Formats: sequence, structure tokens, C-alpha cells
Amino acid sequence: MKSLEQEIIAELEKPKDRKERFNFTLSMSTKAAFAAWCEEKGFKESTALDALIRKAIPKKYFER
Repeated sequence: MKSLEQEIIAELEKPKDRKERFNFTLSMSTKAAFAAWCEEKGFKESTALDALIRKAIPKKYFER
């Protein structure tokens, strides 16, 4: 069984279409932790956040 981190990395490694941009706010500690994880894994933050959200939210919400 894959861990959530492995599932997110697998999602990040798939080719992606260009996406629309959105703005939002994160706490400084969350941003720093996420940036460190992305740097360690070698992914852009925007791409990693997209994969994280898609893994966390049920698919039915993306089919609207």
C-alpha cells in the first residue's frame, strides 16, 4: 500500500496541462514546511499543491 506522500509524488510525476492561477494565504510555518518538502523532492510548489489538493478532495467535486 502506498503512503499518501508516495501517491502525491506519483501524481506530480505525471505530465500536466497548463493551469489557471489562483491566490490564497498560508501561515508562514506551513509555507516554509511545504517549500522545504518541495525543494527536497524537486517539485515546484504550485504543481505539488495541485497534486496534494487533487489527492485530498474526492473526485466527484472535480466533475462539476
